[in-house]
Amino acid sequence: MSKKYLLISIGIIVIVIFSICIKCGKNDLPTTSMMDAERILQEYLKSANQWEEEYSLEPTDPVVGEIDNNEVYRFEVRYKENVEEVGSRLINNYAITMDGKTIFLYDLANDQWIIQK
Repeated sequence: MSKKYLLISIGIIVIVIFSICIKCGKNDLPTTSMMDAERILQEYLKSANQWEEEYSLEPTDPVVGEIDNNEVYRFEVRYKENVEEVGSRLINNYAITMDGKTIFLYDLANDQWIIQK
């Protein structure tokens, strides 16, 4: 009986250690600061000809969210306050993964996030 309990105990310990290693490995993904994410997103929008001088990029509330099991920073592109007749009007919602590699655009009509890059 004691060998059986010893084997079960060793099995449980191995499973716990393996689970901890997997969790730690997921947390070791490189992360980008919110300011860097904002810069990366704005550079992407400029290179894709989706940026105008009268636009502003603002973090949403809450800024951190999740899309398809990816932690993301979320932003809104709006007209600047001083633009006549459309001041602060929402243009689009974007999100960028914490590693700065994937950019999403929110499709309001279909209520889904679409990968842009």
